[in-house]
Amino acid sequence: TANKPVQVYTRRGKYAGHEVDAAGWELVYDNPSVHFRGRKNPTELLGVDVTIPYGEYQSFFVWSAGEKLLYNIGTSKEDVYSDNGYMEFYQGAALLDKFSGNADD
Repeated sequence: TANKPVQVYTRRGKYAGHEVDAAGWELVYDNPSVHFRGRKNPTELLGVDVTIPYGEYQSFFVWSAGEKLLYNIGTSKEDVYSDNGYMEFYQGAALLDKFSGNADD
């Protein structure tokens, strides 16, 4: 489908309480032209390199200007989404804007 800009931010620890504030988030991926593959075809973001220490939490914020990102509806924030025996992936939150300062986003 279309090419759109994508940014990925990360921070050590859980995201809760930091969703709308840019402080503490590090930009780890900034691509002005990612090819979105459409529904049922996951888009890969190559070149994201983040080291997560054993036993630690790492949060990610994925954003695209003017594009609604598709995701699977979860059950509850911070519930386990997937576990491969080495790493657990937790459910997060969907926001309308990037670091807006508004908790209602």
